[in-house]
Amino acid sequence: MILIPVGQTMAYALYPSNERAKLSSVVMLVALMAPALSPMIGGALVDYINWRWIFLVSVPLALLTLMLTAYWLKPDTQTGGAEPLDTGGLITGCVALTLLLLGLTYLGDSFHQGEGILFLVVGLVFTVYHIRNALGKIQPLLNLRLIQIPLLQTAMLIYLLIPGVFTGVNLITVIFLQNQLGMHATLVGMMMLPWSVASFLAISFTGKTFNRIGPRPLFLLGCIVQGWVSDY
Repeated sequence: MILIPVGQTMAYALYPSNERAKLSSVVMLVALMAPALSPMIGGALVDYINWRWIFLVSVPLALLTLMLTAYWLKPDTQTGGAEPLDTGGLITGCVALTLLLLGLTYLGDSFHQGEGILFLVVGLVFTVYHIRNALGKIQPLLNLRLIQIPLLQTAMLIYLLIPGVFTGVNLITVIFLQNQLGMHATLVGMMMLPWSVASFLAISFTGKTFNRIGPRPLFLLGCIVQGWVSDY
């Protein structure tokens, strides 16, 4: 997931502000291929090969990304002294996330809920330590003070509610269709294609009209259309 914001940031630096709306639409259209094709491909892997291949299939894609990165991206020109890596923040952040994920995973298993609670508690302790340590540093791994910016708060809230709720609803739907209705994973994955087509049209329209009418009408229109579709 981190490839999307990092890639967009690097691309934005090469374009003037009045061209970034069209650039964002192009980037999102490429990124749309993942939610459009991955459920169908993942369903086919589950039905016809083995569910473990869902994870293994990402390995060659990651290696290809590393090769293209090494070939295309050039080292940054240092204008001053390089900032030291916050090694402590990197370690505590990784440990905290790992423990929290393990805790949530074990809580889903009725035979390991005790271990899940233990992992969650220890993970929360590491999380609190990581946050306090980051706020006390001049150059932390993550500058948490940026959360005080109102525009960033709004953007994070929108991203949490819209993609987060969308992913959760789709997960529940997938479980219902497979467990209750007995549908094959491949067929359930193919049901994502209409959403991908609608997203393709919406992103293309937004990229062409953003500079002319601004974000507010587009945002309100999107909320109205989303609410109208949800009623059906």
